[in-house]
Amino acid sequence: MLALPLILLLLFWTAIHAIVRSLNSEKGSLLPTELRSSRPSRKLRGGTHVTARYFHLKIESSAWNRYHDSLIGKLVSRRFQRSSRALGYFYDAGVAFGVLGMLCAIGLLLWTCANLFTETFLRDSVVEVHRVVKRDKQEASRIDVRGSGSFVQAIIPGVTVPFSHITPILLAIFLTQVIHEVGHAVSGALESVPIDSVGTALTLIIPSAFVSFPGSYLETLKPASRARIIAAGPWHNAVFWIILVFLGWLRLSYYSLTLFAYEDVSGLGRVVLDVESGTVLDEYLPKGSIITQLDDMRVNGTDDVWSTYLAASQPATSDGWCVDKDTFFESPRSCCLERVAVSLLSCFTTDSDTSCLDAVPLLTKPKESVRCGSISSCEGNMICVRPTESAQLLRISVRLPGQEDDEIILWRGPKKEVLQQGESNEAEALQHIHCYTSSATWNTEASAQFVPAMAPLDTIRVGRVSQDGYVLTISLQSTSIALP
Repeated sequence: MLALPLILLLLFWTAIHAIVRSLNSEKGSLLPTELRSSRPSRKLRGGTHVTARYFHLKIESSAWNRYHDSLIGKLVSRRFQRSSRALGYFYDAGVAFGVLGMLCAIGLLLWTCANLFTETFLRDSVVEVHRVVKRDKQEASRIDVRGSGSFVQAIIPGVTVPFSHITPILLAIFLTQVIHEVGHAVSGALESVPIDSVGTALTLIIPSAFVSFPGSYLETLKPASRARIIAAGPWHNAVFWIILVFLGWLRLSYYSLTLFAYEDVSGLGRVVLDVESGTVLDEYLPKGSIITQLDDMRVNGTDDVWSTYLAASQPATSDGWCVDKDTFFESPRSCCLERVAVSLLSCFTTDSDTSCLDAVPLLTKPKESVRCGSISSCEGNMICVRPTESAQLLRISVRLPGQEDDEIILWRGPKKEVLQQGESNEAEALQHIHCYTSSATWNTEASAQFVPAMAPLDTIRVGRVSQDGYVLTISLQSTSIALP
């Protein structure tokens, strides 16, 4: 499984060495091969120097030196005296931040070490929990009684985040390093220290950036000036982080924010990555929507609740809904009979009686519905009902981008077929699958209307941040949908 990435990596570095050697080779060179440098390099125009050795590529240039010298000249001039003084205060704050950050980092490392040491002895502290549903005993679930884990969350592609995140992670690393080195360069200009060169490097697949100062200048600086240059890099990163937090606090739209950032939403649920354009669900499930619940079961966290819940042989017990007793007993019961044509109504039960009700307003409007655990939980002339297993109803709670409240999509069909379609990603039509949606923008007094779906296949790609980088794809046929 790792063979293909390794082969591609070797081909990539082979191409890099070939390019560097071609740049390094000069026509008509009379030097024997053994006298040439074992580290292929090439000095290009503008003082740019390229070096490649094993899995390390370095490109450095002195072309930016004149711009840095120009910045030094402006900072020492009277015209920019106020700006120079303000920058001095700014980087003095960076020194204080560096000292405080060092102390906090040491404390955090000690706390993390103690936390890991404690978890080592509590690793086997789990409790077996059995739940009996009807006559079948569900698979035992394991409840971890350990703490919530370390404050530090490692970002490791393929381990703690999906491997597909490696590209934005590497870009983020390079961007933060560029901002880091700009801090060193500007603070060096404030102290009238010239630079030798600036450059970038690539080690295996990890990019980096650097600024080189002449050592003779740094040794002559006062300790305070030297501290400002050293602390300027991490101080720039801290300020950049504050700016990103502020942008997140502004709650920019999903589409503009995802141009340069992403957020870990594993604590909320699973993210809709794509919906086939032109389908009915394309209007109700935009990219970035978060599926938060299946019925009353939350799908957040690292456990694969999605697959476990959809593959369960027995439906999980959940609270019912309070409905008017007269409405329940006066409603038809034909949809509860076997071998009946597909109806717009769904079969509900009180454990002793059954009746056909409209599931859309009852199950998709949680703010207007009253939940109940038993018949005695309902007040007045109300009775507690639940969908029967034959009704095959599945409530999918979805949080749209930029919204705080969830909306509910109501699917009717076998849950196992949904899971099978998701795992195999086959474009096969499901039998008797219906989709009903409820939107907060609809007129709640208007009755739902059902029309045939224009597209035969709605493809939803649903994913979540997980330890194995699991991405689920669901293919569903929507034969009818509730519209305003």
